Amino acid sequence: MSRIVFWDYGHDGSSEIAAAGAVCMALAYPERILLFNEDHAGAGVESGFSFHEHACGGNIQPLTEYGMDALRRLAANQRLTSRNFSDYTYPLIKDKLDLVSGFGLQEKQEQFESEKMPRPLYDVAEQVYDMIFTRSIYPSDCTDRPIRVAVLRQNRLELERFFDEFSNGDQASPLADAIVLQRYDPASHWSAVNIRRRFECKIFLYPVPHSTEFMDAWNNRNILKFFRLHRLMSNKGSQKQGMLPSLMSLSEGLHELAAGRTGTARNGKRGA
Repeated sequence: MSRIVFWDYGHDGSSEIAAAGAVCMALAYPERILLFNEDHAGAGVESGFSFHEHACGGNIQPLTEYGMDALRRLAANQRLTSRNFSDYTYPLIKDKLDLVSGFGLQEKQEQFESEKMPRPLYDVAEQVYDMIFTRSIYPSDCTDRPIRVAVLRQNRLELERFFDEFSNGDQASPLADAIVLQRYDPASHWSAVNIRRRFECKIFLYPVPHSTEFMDAWNNRNILKFFRLHRLMSNKGSQKQGMLPSLMSLSEGLHELAAGRTGTARNGKRGA
C-alpha cells in the first residue's frame, strides 16, 4: 500500500490535484484506490464531486451513514474492520475508486484538537486499498513515510521558499518526492525547464496546465464528467500539452514512485 499526500502553501490547489490524480490513476491502472478527505464534508478533495443529499446556501451536510464521522464511530466501538470499511465510503468509480467524505464541522474541530490525523482509519484502509490519495496539512505526521507531492505555483517567492526548505530539510524524510506546477503557463519565464535549472531540482517535476473545462467541472462538482468526455484528449494533436495528458504523466510518475517503495519499480517517464 502507498499513501500519496498532496500539500500546498495555503492556496488549496493540492485538493484539485489530489482528486484529479486519484481519478486519473484509477482509470489508468488496476490498483484499487481510496480518496481520503481530511477536511470537512463537501470541501477539500471532495469539492469536485456531487453526492451529498442536502446542500443549502452552499453549506454541505455530511451523509451520516458514510464518511469520516461514521468510520470514527465504528473505530471507537472497535467495530471497524477491513471487511466493512468500504461499506462506509462512496464509490466514485465502481470497484476502482472510493471516497471517504470529510468530517462534520464540529467533528473536524474536535478531531484535530485530540489527534492530528485519523490514524486508526488509515490503519484499516491500508488493508483494503492499494493506494490512498489525500490532501493533508500534516504530511510529516504519518507513521509510515508517504509519498509527498508539493503543489506549487509559478511564483518566485513560493518557489524560493520551497527549495530553501527542501535543501535544508531532513534528507531521510524530504519535504516532497515530487512537485506539481499547477495551472502551468508554458510561456512564463518560470518554466519547468528554467525552474529545474535554476534550483538544481533533482526530483520529479510535473507541469499541469490550466483547463477551463476542468475548473468549470470542479465548480459544478462534476469532475468525473470531465474525465469521461476528455479521456481521449491526448490522442488529438492540438491537445497533447493539455491538462489530461499532464495528469496522465503525473499518474505514471506516482505509480513508478509507489512501485519503487514496494521494490517493484517499473520503467516510466520522469517529469518534465
